[in-house]
Parts: sequence; C-alpha cells; structure tokens
Amino acid sequence: MSKGLEMTAVTSAQQRQNAQTGYESLRPKRTTPKTSIHRIFVSAYPFGLVDSKPLDILKKAGCKVVLNPYKRKIKPEEEKDLLQGIDGLIAGTEALNGEVLDRADQLRVISRVGVGLDGIDFSVARERGIVVTYTPHAPALAVAELTIGMILDLARMITKADRDIRKGIWSKYMGRLLSEQTVGIIGMGRIGSRVARLLSAFGCHILAHDLDPNLTLSDMFSIEWVSLKNLLKKSDFVTLHVPLTDKTYHLINVATLSLMKPTAFLINTSRGPVVDEAALEQSLRNEIIAGAAIDVYEREPYSGPLLHQEKAVLTCHMGAATTRSRYLMELQAAEDCLRVLQGKRPKDPILMI
Repeated sequence: MSKGLEMTAVTSAQQRQNAQTGYESLRPKRTTPKTSIHRIFVSAYPFGLVDSKPLDILKKAGCKVVLNPYKRKIKPEEEKDLLQGIDGLIAGTEALNGEVLDRADQLRVISRVGVGLDGIDFSVARERGIVVTYTPHAPALAVAELTIGMILDLARMITKADRDIRKGIWSKYMGRLLSEQTVGIIGMGRIGSRVARLLSAFGCHILAHDLDPNLTLSDMFSIEWVSLKNLLKKSDFVTLHVPLTDKTYHLINVATLSLMKPTAFLINTSRGPVVDEAALEQSLRNEIIAGAAIDVYEREPYSGPLLHQEKAVLTCHMGAATTRSRYLMELQAAEDCLRVLQGKRPKDPILMI
C-alpha cells in the first residue's frame, strides 16, 4: 500500500482525551522566583489590531507585554534571543524547536494563536515543564467557509473567468451544480464536520474518511463513510482537513493523485506539507486532475511552481482571517496564557502523548 494510503489523523476525541488526562503532568517544574509582574512575548502578528481587548487584559493583569518587532512571521534565530526572561509566549505559526526553547530560560507557557502545532518541539516543552495551549474552536467556521468558497470557485470557474476577462476574453464557461457533485472530506474533526454541514445545504453527495469516524454525523448530513482509496476514486472534489503528522506528510502525492478522476479538483486548507506540491503541479500540467485550490504551503510566503499554473487557485494562508475568528483566537490565547501564569487550568491545553 502506498504511503499516501496509510493516512492517519489526530482526531478531536484524542485531543480532548490528551487535554483531560495529561495537563497536570505538564505543570511547570522549575522553581523560578515568584514575581507580581509576568513578562509576555507576543510573536503572533498581527495581534490586537482587530480589537485591543486581548492586549488590554494582559496589561490590566499587570503583565509586561513585548510585541513582535518584525511585524511578520518571526524566524527561529530571531526569536530565541527575544525569549530570554519571558514567562509566557503568545505564539504564531513559527517553529519552536529545541534550540529556541533551550534559550527560553523562564518560559512557562506557549499559548498558540490558532490550531497548527507541528512546529512545536513537544518533547523539549515537556522536559522543561512548559504548558502548551491552542485555540481549536475559534478558526473552525472561517476555514470551513473558505473551503466552500474554493469549491464554488472551482465549480463555476470564477477565478478563470476573472483572469480571462482582464485579458479581453469574453467566454461564458459551463460550470457544475454542486447538487450533482460528490465531495470527499478527508478528516472530519472540527473543520471537516463544519464543511459537511455547509455542503449539506447544496444537496451534495458527501463522502468522508477519518480514522475515528463520528457516526452521529452520518444521519445529520447524509454522510457515507468510505476508505481513503474509494474517496479519492469517487469524489469530484476532495478537500483536506487533517493535522500534519508523520503519516499525513505528503498524504497527497503522485500515487494518491493518480487515483482521482481527471475531472476532479483538490482543495487544501489544512497544512501545507500534507500535499506534495511538485506532484500536484505535475498532475495539473499532465491533466491527471482538473484543478486545485490551495491556501497553505510547505514554505510561506509561497514562491513555487504553482504560481505559474493556471489551473490552481491560490490564497495566502487566510483560512482563519476573518475579523471575528481572529479576535476570538487572540482573546483565548491571551486568557489561557494568563490562566497558566496564575496557576489556573487553561481552556484548551494540548499534549504530545
């Protein structure tokens, strides 16, 4: 069986169990002197621009807040010097490897703004007694809605029509009714299940694949649970909603793309490395599949060959970029950071088991 067909996903159920059973084991072990002023570094950018409340509650609690001086995604070599003497980190998507965390001499909590945790070295965090939290619920609907937008864009060739009309080409492209399409959802956690709910209004036939299927969703949204191989073979649209793990890395590759229909489309709003971008570009060029819509990439900002592929619709990792979702993500990250520093249980701790 090919590597792609060995897909596994960390389900929301497993994450809940991790949070319930493992939080106490990650309470900070170091005996740093207690101080009334906590120093918090906010590497996430932007932060506090949509609404100042996340920053305000930190300052009201007496914290000294240091903002990201680069005003962009910070690099590990930049961050490691900024973490010295810091008690709490409100993190973006940057890599927090062992070298970075080893320089964080007082760090007690990493509070992630968002969901992706693949950049954090959990073994070092556990060894150093650093609690890690994230904000899994706030961005879910925004990412699901962007996914629907991408499906509609591909089905009705909206981006293609826009590109052509700017070139002086006036052509009414014949698209597809979603009610006649089969949509395959890989990963039925918080985001995948919301995609299914939104799609149900269009009358699509929905196929789903997950290692721990929530069968209660079957009747709610008329979902058919299938193997990954069958989902790829039967779907007109394949949308990815899995975390990045060793087994989901390049889940979509030459082998799995070859299983898809030549008329099928791929959508990725999950994690960039889940898709082998070179294999995807080759499949589009050779008409193995009809098109793709991609929001996340192996390296960001993206500068790869898909930029020159007319059959690819590309966006800039903006799945969670709605004002409401961003506000809720920042607010929870700030609140959970404070909870840990005050010796309280955070809302959403996450562990590496």
